[in-house]
Amino acid sequence: MEKKDIGLRMALKSKQEKKTAKLPSNFAYKTMQRIANEQRQKERRNDMLIICSIIAVSLSGISAIVYLFGNDMLDAIKRTEMPQDSYSASSIIVISICMIFLLTLNLLLKSKR
Repeated sequence: MEKKDIGLRMALKSKQEKKTAKLPSNFAYKTMQRIANEQRQKERRNDMLIICSIIAVSLSGISAIVYLFGNDMLDAIKRTEMPQDSYSASSIIVISICMIFLLTLNLLLKSKR
């Protein structure tokens, strides 16, 4: 009777060992591929987020400049009798704000790479 129990126990052990999943030979390679794909997807998402934020900041900066100095810029464009040597204060302000905005955007783009 004990021999039958031992035989049953051994049969159960071998059956349980067969049920355990064995890892494929290229498990590490496949896992590293999945990790690399996830990293690439995360980088793409981050890149798209950066691009969208740069577009949003650029559009908001341009719209702020147009909102604040739009009338002055239109007046400066309409005036054709203005001599080339004299600059009005509004055009200097508009040009300096545009330069500061573009320089800041340039620095942000350089720091991301």
